[in-house]
Amino acid sequence: MLRHMVGLAVICVLSLAPIAAAQAGESVPVIRTEASEVLVPAAVFADVRGGDYDVLHLSTQDFRLFEDGKEQRINNVTLERIYWTPAFPDNLGFEANEAFTPKGKWVHLRNSPFPFLRWSERRYYLIAYPPPSSPADSCHKIKITVNAKDSAGRRLTRAEIEPIMTKSGPYTLKAEVDRRNLLINSRAQYCNTPHSATDPLYGTPMSKKMEDIAFAPKNHDNRVNLSAVDFYDESHIAHVHATLDFPSISDRTGVPSFVIALLGMAYQRNGVLKARFSDSEQEGCAFLRNDSDWLYKQLCDQDTFPNHYETEVQLPPGEYNLRVVLDFGGDIRRADAPVTVREIGKQLVVSGIALCSRFHPYKVAQTPPESSDQQNVPIMPFELQPLVSKGIEFTPTGETRFKKKEPLIAYFELYEPLLTEGRDTHVQFQVKISDAQTGEIKSDTGPRPADPYINPGRGTIPISQQIAIGELPSGTYRLDIQAFDSAGGHAESPSTLFTVE
Repeated sequence: MLRHMVGLAVICVLSLAPIAAAQAGESVPVIRTEASEVLVPAAVFADVRGGDYDVLHLSTQDFRLFEDGKEQRINNVTLERIYWTPAFPDNLGFEANEAFTPKGKWVHLRNSPFPFLRWSERRYYLIAYPPPSSPADSCHKIKITVNAKDSAGRRLTRAEIEPIMTKSGPYTLKAEVDRRNLLINSRAQYCNTPHSATDPLYGTPMSKKMEDIAFAPKNHDNRVNLSAVDFYDESHIAHVHATLDFPSISDRTGVPSFVIALLGMAYQRNGVLKARFSDSEQEGCAFLRNDSDWLYKQLCDQDTFPNHYETEVQLPPGEYNLRVVLDFGGDIRRADAPVTVREIGKQLVVSGIALCSRFHPYKVAQTPPESSDQQNVPIMPFELQPLVSKGIEFTPTGETRFKKKEPLIAYFELYEPLLTEGRDTHVQFQVKISDAQTGEIKSDTGPRPADPYINPGRGTIPISQQIAIGELPSGTYRLDIQAFDSAGGHAESPSTLFTVE
């Protein structure tokens, strides 16, 4: 089973903390605290005939927690569900999402006609306790145990494996297990250090390791594709939508669990760091039962791991280099992307252009599965703005190289303040494709009305346009968007390059 955990670092600031593997001798991400209560996420499970079973029937009285070797009073324990979406279809296959920070999501994208085998219900215990007073920036070790007997003196407790999707529907295996043999995967540390909810790795050994790689000369194999697109809201505040695509590692045989982590940093041209973000999740191998012979087969391949990440970064106007380092279980990857955030006023504006190959009806990804015990699964807690035009949500890609048979959609937004002022105005846009080397125009739509894309009462006009790359010779091209309004306004997008293979 994949072990995913998400935890709130501190109640008063509602910070989301990174995921950590509690393995001896391993350098792990840590919990941070600014207030009088630390929240420790912990998964409790049992190994039954090779199956990884969740123990979901424990309470506050069943746990003991030690900080730096001294037992602490536990305030409460709650059983939580991780924010996720079950696998849902898109135009190329299936995708599923999981969220661990307010503005980021890990995505599983699969070019397959069949959904994932796993049903993906994730639960973990959130253990809250008041920590002893400690100096700022100090770090402390945490150990959690489960009592050998419950309050009635029983040693056995119920456990179940996550529902598996079979031909006849979801199927759950259950067993009674000995409490003395339970396995606990929890955070190993917390640090009394302030941090942002969108940068939970700040100050951790993992973050410092990735910072060294970001600052060093670029000597790591990329194997990642990064894009950064500037969008603006109706208050003229910019947010940069960053997208990272990366291939999964397919062979993790013999590795029970590992951490995938990323760190992003946006630098001005003068080298000044203006923003950073981080995120992580823990991965492991899924143990699924073979119904025909009751044998257990370990599935640990690329279909179980994320291969796409999206987040948002707020930046003031300026020229930036966005640099992202990805640590995929010790496999280090790095990518850079330029981004310009423009100073805009109350006039017509065209956003940057997001290149997309995948799309699906909006809201499909937010719908819990149709199962009586799944109805309370929370939807994604995103502050991340979806790219939606005319009821279709588009998944941006960091990739800029496309094959002729692949779909390619340009998603962009127009910002027309006159629409929110109740003035009678008409907006048009024009899409041009030119040869990046010669400047020769290869395609020009001419002015098109934006009326079909307008949402009443909104000054933001989200537009999607399919690019007919099958009609283009192999080569590199420049994509430009222009916009016009009936009041004489004119705006242009930043140019975007793409390659047809």
